[in-house]
Amino acid sequence: MTIKRTSMLGLENEMFVITPEGKLVNGANDILETLTGKLAKYVKPELSKGMIELTAEAYPSIRECAVEFTENLADLVEASEKVGYRLLPLGDHPTRFFPSLQRSTWYNAIEQVIGTLGAKSEGKISGFHYHFTLPEGIIGKKTSMIKSVERSEARQIFLQQYNFMVAADPAALVFAQSSPIWNGVHFGKDCRVIVYRDMRVQHAGQTLTGIHYYLPEFGALPNYEFTLQDLRVMAEQKKTSYLKILEQKDFPTNEIASVPTLKFMWGPLRVNKIGTMEYRGPDMNFPVYLFSLSSLFKYALEAIEKNEYRVRPSDIGISEPFVLEGNKIYVPPHSTLKYLERQSITRGLDSPELYKYAKALFDLVCKISGKGKSRNFKKLKEMLDTKKTLSDEILEMVKKNGYSLDEEIPEDMLSHIALYYADKLSKEAPKMPKFFSKFKD
Repeated sequence: MTIKRTSMLGLENEMFVITPEGKLVNGANDILETLTGKLAKYVKPELSKGMIELTAEAYPSIRECAVEFTENLADLVEASEKVGYRLLPLGDHPTRFFPSLQRSTWYNAIEQVIGTLGAKSEGKISGFHYHFTLPEGIIGKKTSMIKSVERSEARQIFLQQYNFMVAADPAALVFAQSSPIWNGVHFGKDCRVIVYRDMRVQHAGQTLTGIHYYLPEFGALPNYEFTLQDLRVMAEQKKTSYLKILEQKDFPTNEIASVPTLKFMWGPLRVNKIGTMEYRGPDMNFPVYLFSLSSLFKYALEAIEKNEYRVRPSDIGISEPFVLEGNKIYVPPHSTLKYLERQSITRGLDSPELYKYAKALFDLVCKISGKGKSRNFKKLKEMLDTKKTLSDEILEMVKKNGYSLDEEIPEDMLSHIALYYADKLSKEAPKMPKFFSKFKD
């Protein structure tokens, strides 16, 4: 028997602050100081002074969420331009400039754990975070911890949804990818994920090593989970490991130790103390990409709950990913996901295996969604039909301007890319609420 509830979705979106010449600038605080009223509620500082975060109110309706978010986005773009800046909605800023870091105990601790270069690198990558409300009873209201629930339909639903999001990651990454250049070098189609996760990639005689290459428990794609107890213990182990690293560096831990355990699940998928499952995998991108992908997630997760689908990692999922047989959705083993993750970030839709995987996810969600809802996925279908993502569009721009992807790209070209997409956001932002008012719920 399915449980009766209203599922909600919300978003967090990070964007870069740039000059009218396209250069990354430490201007976030200049913008934040001017904000008042409603906008001040939804705009927050981030790790670096070159980045700003815009959140969205949680809604059961994708259309309402998208309309309100884009109304706030249009206001934030206008407010930023009054200060003399632009906002850039890409997964990284491609130039070689590293912004300054914000200061707080939490941010200082992050710098201790991943190093100053790691923290500066994280301050130059920008992500999209998708929130989906957990079934009631997963998080203890007083403890902000995952509860130990032995027999519960809510427990069963959540574990299926969690494992579905783990399996969806390689495809979700490719649909949102917008960061094909890091520090002037084309390392892959999704440099932001390379920089953040446990990755190492070589190109053009250079090597890019991820922040969490030596700390995979914090930044790697998590494995599937089959019990709440294992998930609970995993979260506790992350916090313990984090505090040990700080102690080894003689960093005061009293304040950090008081932070709720789930805060330390900062990888691609986390259970949030506020009662949401938070998927943190994809690049930041333009709203049409983000809300198309959000629709895909929401309809899939709701269908899993409504139809009591069971997500099953299996050898079947290697050759037939996301195949639905009866009430079972077969997905690949975690080892296959890691291979597909690398294909996604390096080759994108040029990889036949990754293309097949993304198409299989798309086809499944179209099949299990309610009638007419798949029209929200038009942008995703367009990418599959053309085998072109925003990263591919950026790379084509570089080549059209006469530069090789096997050599370092000049700084003026990198600034041109940033300004082009910031100007595009500025022109499109006022029209976005009307566009999303036509989205299907």
